Amino acid sequence: MVSFETEQLTGRSVVLVTNRVDWSAAKIISLYLHRWPTETFYQDSKGHLGFNEYRMRNAEAIGKHWCLVCVAYSLLHLTCLPAVPDRTKSLIQSIGDACRQQARALLQQLLMFVHDRLSSGAPVDHVFAHLFAKKRGMVLA
Repeated sequence: MVSFETEQLTGRSVVLVTNRVDWSAAKIISLYLHRWPTETFYQDSKGHLGFNEYRMRNAEAIGKHWCLVCVAYSLLHLTCLPAVPDRTKSLIQSIGDACRQQARALLQQLLMFVHDRLSSGAPVDHVFAHLFAKKRGMVLA
């Protein structure tokens, strides 16, 4: 089935394939629209959140990784929503945009941390040691 943007069969088109020849075009489109959020989740989670990049060897570790990806996706998705229901200006349009925004914010915080430490006289090797220390339940000041 080919679905066009307009009734005049112009604009963008989408090809949907199914083995259910007994379904109407309206039913195929309706069911596909229910499937679309799942498709975008897989694309976003694999492309931006490392869903398929795990290197664990047991089911428990893989399950934890999947949970972290789902939580990250949910939090990023929330940043894509307007703060006020009817507000549409300056919305982030995609999970990729949200990832890039969060990466910029994280990099800004990192640069500010390093700048503040170096400005207060901390030696460079101490700043690096602090940044790359393995923190086992403790917060370094």
